Amino acid sequence: MVWRTRISWAVFLAGGLWGASVEGIAPDPHPPWVRALAAGYVAWSLYWGLPAMWRRRRALLERLRAWISSKNQLTKWAICESIFWTWAFLFSVLGGGLHQFAQAVRMRRGASPRRPLTTVLGSSSARTPTSRP
Repeated sequence: MVWRTRISWAVFLAGGLWGASVEGIAPDPHPPWVRALAAGYVAWSLYWGLPAMWRRRRALLERLRAWISSKNQLTKWAICESIFWTWAFLFSVLGGGLHQFAQAVRMRRGASPRRPLTTVLGSSSARTPTSRP
């Protein structure tokens, strides 16, 4: 898992270098470091988020198999794929990649990937009301 984290930072740097070097068609009011940071984050989040969504892709296609196998298979398959890839991109960039990274870090430290709610919010004994006589 350590190698995957190191590769993810290399992906972030490569995305950042690409973002800083690309000039837009229209004049961009933002400095190059903002483009570099945004492109680096998008590349990094896709690195973490797309594998999680790829694992869910097969289950999605299994559920839609009957619908896809009727008339216009190619059109329906193209619709499903475009929806999936749009969903995968949005999932990754809007926090899913960050969630997958945090889950990998927790697993590397030996914790379970999904913490119970009481661990996230703090211990339940800290919030018990004091007893009144």
